[in-house]
Amino acid sequence: MSQANLAHLTPFEDILDQLEALARDHLLFYRVQVGSLLLRHFWADDAAAFSDHSPNKDARFELFFQKCGEELARYGLSKRQARNSIRASIVVRTLPPSVAEKLFLSQVLELVRLRDPTQRAELASVAIASDWSMRQLRDAVTAVRAGLPLDGEPDVPGVQVLEVEDAVPRLTAGRMVTRVEKLAGAVEAWAEGWEQADASVLKDAQRTRLEAAVATLEAQVAALRAGLKR
Repeated sequence: MSQANLAHLTPFEDILDQLEALARDHLLFYRVQVGSLLLRHFWADDAAAFSDHSPNKDARFELFFQKCGEELARYGLSKRQARNSIRASIVVRTLPPSVAEKLFLSQVLELVRLRDPTQRAELASVAIASDWSMRQLRDAVTAVRAGLPLDGEPDVPGVQVLEVEDAVPRLTAGRMVTRVEKLAGAVEAWAEGWEQADASVLKDAQRTRLEAAVATLEAQVAALRAGLKR
């Protein structure tokens, strides 16, 4: 199928207009909207077709980014972010709304690694109830994928809270201090660079992404402070 025919199958301008109209006030749900829109246009809303990497359908998606890459960059959307948005939309539609609305985008993308929707939903519920860090969730997903026995709360059907020090090595408290010091230095450097940048050139989508990233950093700093009080 020629590129001209591929472009005719999906009017890319219409897709760009729909992307422009999406609400950007919540990073996860903005990305879920993006993913749902792209999945509908390029894979006929078929999650299995997306996962199977159908050559024709992948070709149309590749052509979309080839022709509209600069415009998509205005929305802060790279090809990798677009594919992750599709994966996030597939995961979120398998979760109860009361669970999905409490997750961050990074947590949803971690749950992508689990193919079983039931395991995803149960693990997400435990992560929220137990206020897991990203590292704890990542460890849990790794253990479930490996079929490892998990120790913890037996009243959670099919999934138990993770205690897998033997399966996934954890950083000691001392090494964590070193890592946090390095991160603080990096953030300080970014802040200095930001003072010299012209913020007026940012697009709305870029501002939304930055605000979400800063909120995530603030939340993690609060978690570190809480840990110091223990």
